[in-house]
Parts: sequence; structure tokens; C-alpha cells
Amino acid sequence: MKNRRLLVLVFVVLFLSACTPKAVVMKMMIPVKQEGVYTLGDLWASQKPEERGRPVPYMSNIVMVDDQNLTIAVSMYELRELFWAQFDIYNNNDDNYVVNSDDFLLLDGNRTAFRKVAPDEAANLFLSKVSGIPPFTYTPKYNYYASSTTSGYITNSGYLYANTQTTGTVEEDQMNLAGQQLGYAIGAAIIAAQNKKLQGMAAAIYQTGLVQASEIPAKTGAKGAVYWLRPKFYASPLILRVQSTGKEYTFKPIPKR
Repeated sequence: MKNRRLLVLVFVVLFLSACTPKAVVMKMMIPVKQEGVYTLGDLWASQKPEERGRPVPYMSNIVMVDDQNLTIAVSMYELRELFWAQFDIYNNNDDNYVVNSDDFLLLDGNRTAFRKVAPDEAANLFLSKVSGIPPFTYTPKYNYYASSTTSGYITNSGYLYANTQTTGTVEEDQMNLAGQQLGYAIGAAIIAAQNKKLQGMAAAIYQTGLVQASEIPAKTGAKGAVYWLRPKFYASPLILRVQSTGKEYTFKPIPKR
């Protein structure tokens, strides 16, 4: 009986682990150096040592874009489902500045455009993976608030963590075996942890997603993002085109070591 309980425990834990989604991982991409393309690392290195601020992690992977007195730091991430362009924006103008999500176009190496997805659609991609019935779905977003904050943050290694509270749902134990009860308890914890990451990711995507006519107040910094569906196969590298300036910035995956 003891061996049987142990066998049930191992089976249940492995089964639940296999059926729950893997950790949410964002892989940062690196820019291809071209004439006229500067990274945050380049700007930092060009300053006098006494004028430099604290170095930013992965600053050589962050492209700097200047557009009408608007400074934009661009980071590109690759997920299983999406490409994620993260923008850290500072509006140095005396007036509010309007940024449109359609101003950013993403192409593959064959110059085929990827399909852009709205913040609600991108967020619901992750919410749909939550085990059990999601409590709600995100609806179309029409306004962007520069002061909005996300429930999570992205670490240097590319993982997104969130403080979203959630619970996992598992089936009731029918066999009343101690080993199975323990197995389901561990499985529930695994599901809850994965749900937490997925719901946190969905919230971050929705809250930071740029929409048409996203207004950045004067002398204000803001964060925003634009998303595209990632196909299973695509031609590298990625090309981010800023329509208002006509400039293009190329990104490629970090080489595997």
C-alpha cells in the first residue's frame, strides 16, 4: 500500500506538472549595430565619467530613438506567443505629445509584416491559459494613462513577476488515498503559481499597451508597449520601423551559448 501511494503521488505530480503551462519567459533581443543607430550603452559611454549615472542592465540592448524632442528607449522581447516592443518614453516638449501604436511596424527578415495585436487581445492570450475558468476577459482599450503602473516587473534575466492573487482549481479526491491527497495539494500549488504568472503577465500587457492617440503629458516619462503575434517560424532578424520618422531598427535573438 505504501508503494502504491508513492506511485500515485509521483504520477499525480508529474501529470499536473505536464499539464500546467511553463513559466512565462521573455527573451530579450539584441539590436544590430548600423549607422545612425545608438544604444543606451553608447550614450552612457560617450559621457564624461563624472557625468554618468548608474549603468542600466543590458543597456547595450536598448535602442535610443529621437522623435520631435521625444526620447524613446526601445527594448525588444520574444515570447512563445508574441513579440513585445517595450518603450520607455520621455516627453521633453512643453505640450502633451500623442503617440499612436500604428506608428510602429514590425517586419521579418523577408520584410513581411507581422500581425499587430491590441492590448486586450494580447492579454487574453495569456489569460486563456489560466487553469480553471478565468474570472474575466480584457475588453478593448481606448485610453492610455502615462501614470498607470503594472502589477509586475521584468528582471534582468527576462522573467516577469507579479503580485496578482489567484488560486488553483483541482478535482476532488475520489480515492481518499493519503498519497493522492498530497499529490493534488502539490499540484494545486503548481497550478496556483502558474496562474499567478499568467494573470500577472496579462495585467502587465493590458496596462502598458499603447493604443491609438496615446497621450504623453509634457515633461513626463511613461512606459508603453506594442505587441505582434509570433508565428512558429519566421525569418530573422526583426525590423522595427517607426513610421513617423521612416527609420528602421533591426533586432536579432541573443546567440545561444
